[in-house]
Amino acid sequence: MTRLYGLPPDSRQRTAACGMLVARYQPLVRSCARKCRGSPKPPEELMQVGYVRLTKAINRFDPAAGGNLAAYALPCLSGEMKRHA
Repeated sequence: MTRLYGLPPDSRQRTAACGMLVARYQPLVRSCARKCRGSPKPPEELMQVGYVRLTKAINRFDPAAGGNLAAYALPCLSGEMKRHA
């Protein structure tokens, strides 16, 4: 994952690596969406919001600061979904 952050922001390799990370963290997005079950918004819409926020979290995450991506992304995802719900 640390190689991702050395790539230029608009490179194909970085885009592909981000796509792989989004696929890897799908369960995290689903878990956050399930917590908003009582929302009037459809689950698909909440998932979409989650994926957009996950992509932003991937791009903003700094592995040099320590921690892991899941720990960083979880509050970002759940907060954005709650605001949207």
